[in-house]
Amino acid sequence: MSEEEGGAPPPKKREYNDKPHEMTKGRRVARFLSRFSWYNPQYEALEEQEQRGVIDGESIIPSLDDAWEYYEHFILPRFLTGGGDGEDDFEEEGGSEKESDQSSFVKNPREHSIVNTNDCMEMAAKGEDARPTKLYPVWSTPGSQLADFGVGVGIYFLTLKISAVICLIAGLINIPTILYFEGSNYSNRQEGISNGGLKGSAVCTDVEWKACPSCVRSDWDYFPSDPSRFASIPADIF
Repeated sequence: MSEEEGGAPPPKKREYNDKPHEMTKGRRVARFLSRFSWYNPQYEALEEQEQRGVIDGESIIPSLDDAWEYYEHFILPRFLTGGGDGEDDFEEEGGSEKESDQSSFVKNPREHSIVNTNDCMEMAAKGEDARPTKLYPVWSTPGSQLADFGVGVGIYFLTLKISAVICLIAGLINIPTILYFEGSNYSNRQEGISNGGLKGSAVCTDVEWKACPSCVRSDWDYFPSDPSRFASIPADIF
């Protein structure tokens, strides 16, 4: 239905104008693959519709890139950058962003963000298009800048860091023990162990059978139960 017939006009599409380096890798891969009909059968029809415009009564062909854009601006968390006039806060040269500026942003995104009253990177509202925003870097966003995500998120990553440090220290402490168990002084270098993950553990392969006249089968029923370590022979075999 057209606007002249009393229908509401189609909603205006938000223009984010994301640069390739500001997109997720998944979106960049999808953009490349969308050129092929086996991945995006409606690519040519969509290109034609975008060039001539949407005719009254015609259905709008879905765009994979629009879906990715919605995902990045409405689902994934973003923060406000320092460009208050709507322009990118990075200096540009020849129409492309300087590599040094991009590297600086990846290493220290807080320097290029707007800081709120909690001294943290200001999280952008869902679909923010009035001010420039960027995705939170996965590897370089400091844990101290996650206050807008909630207290539990910050505590989770702090606990994760502490646990990683504790496990690293515990592993270093156990290196001498691992080397001893794997050496010739213990179980003859653990010959016969095919599982590499058990090498260096306390598994002992240097064993031999011993006669035990007073032993009975039930002695091996207690924890750790191992009936295979008990064997018997007929009394008249001798």
